[in-house]
Amino acid sequence: MIIFMFVMFIGFNNALHLYELFRGFGFKSCYVSDEVWYVSSARNILYKIFGYDSIRVNSSAGSLYTVVLDKPFNTSILNGVSGQLCFSLVEDEYRGSLVARVTVVKDNRSFTRSLYVGGLNAVYVSLKKNCSINDVVRDFNRLNYSVLDVIPGWALPDKGGINEYFNLEHPPLGKYFIMLSIVLLGDNPASWRIPSIVSTALIYSFSYLITYEILRVFLRGKHAVLLSLITPIIMYFDNTYHTVGVLAMLDPFLAVFTVVGVYVFIKYPYTSLKTSVARTVLFSLAGLIKFSGLFIAPAEFIEGFFQRGDILYKLRHAFGTLLRYYVVFPLLLILFSVPFINYYGFQKWFQASIVDAIHWHLSTKSIGSISSSPIDWLLGRQSFTLWINPVNHQPVKCMGLPIVYLCGFILGIITMPWTIRIDKLRKLLLSYYSIWTMYLTLYIIGNHSLWSFYIIHFSALPTIILTTITAYLTIKIQKHIKQKTA
Repeated sequence: MIIFMFVMFIGFNNALHLYELFRGFGFKSCYVSDEVWYVSSARNILYKIFGYDSIRVNSSAGSLYTVVLDKPFNTSILNGVSGQLCFSLVEDEYRGSLVARVTVVKDNRSFTRSLYVGGLNAVYVSLKKNCSINDVVRDFNRLNYSVLDVIPGWALPDKGGINEYFNLEHPPLGKYFIMLSIVLLGDNPASWRIPSIVSTALIYSFSYLITYEILRVFLRGKHAVLLSLITPIIMYFDNTYHTVGVLAMLDPFLAVFTVVGVYVFIKYPYTSLKTSVARTVLFSLAGLIKFSGLFIAPAEFIEGFFQRGDILYKLRHAFGTLLRYYVVFPLLLILFSVPFINYYGFQKWFQASIVDAIHWHLSTKSIGSISSSPIDWLLGRQSFTLWINPVNHQPVKCMGLPIVYLCGFILGIITMPWTIRIDKLRKLLLSYYSIWTMYLTLYIIGNHSLWSFYIIHFSALPTIILTTITAYLTIKIQKHIKQKTA
């Protein structure tokens, strides 16, 4: 509980610092890195799919809307008429969108598509007292502008087509957490980030619990309790949790379901039906944040072959694990996607959320950001820049704690002939190498647009490996020295 409260304090302090840091740079600048996609999609889903139109920036602010127009807005037309309008202009510094028409050839057929590039033709407005958004639309029509869309809440970022973006390349659960925070706490940067902060606090807490579960196999009482604190202490110096861990991104949610699932995997018997189902549900929920949440499934499959019994017994449990994933994950995916299925229809939803999403994940995106491979993550190379510090103008990168990642990776491999015999350590090692290897496989298959902030998904695991195996080796060496001197 003390660790949980300590980490919560650190997380909130970081997030509030970010909020203060970016508050003076305009509404659109408050989005940090990939928050532009996840927060915007969460807001769009809340408003367009769930029909929730009571999105407020906070309890004291009035009704604020991003109004998307058919052409760039000329503020000079407000001279002399602003007092007669139902809105006040809050921000108008949108770049304006450009439309590029491209021809795509598929199955020997040509399709012409319009792609929105650049920014939005939009303005951010505040409704005056006793006015509705319909009144605002009529005002813009009188000013000779067609209103293409209106989105309530915090100002949309200046990205072309962002008002129609639902982030269908990823399952919906992560956006639901951001949506819930917006509904309960308001649509503002601090509330966007609170679910991630809570997730990061839980990552610290469950990493401690996993360490304790393993250490108490070969340590007693207070020694295991105290030495387990080494893991969260090391994690404190991992900048992953101070950068990605406090932003409104999907990765902290992915990480927390993964680390909770690993805790259940390690603590409870593998063959227990109750805990097997619990593991499958937890890892499937991670997969409902991002499909990479399922990267741990090979670890559970391989663990089946380490169970005591004949080959049929091992096969039954190993393939039974895969069968549970084949049943549980699709059912949960459809359940959480019902609003999207109702909105799009099943066929269009399936094409966008499954077929197109798989193609998206297996291909390299044409994005200018610095990408990296899973090997780079171990070495601290090609780190992703999350934002530019407006105070010193230096890039803030997510590089994690590569010395720990590399040492944990190597130490786990070197000691595997001995540690593989210890059930809980083996499960930890299988979990880590399963996830890392699946990312490497994804990179080899052809997705070279992987970024260093993905490491939060599993960065706790090499830290736990380093703590637990170092303790294990220390105990072994001490015993060997005692035997030599006896």
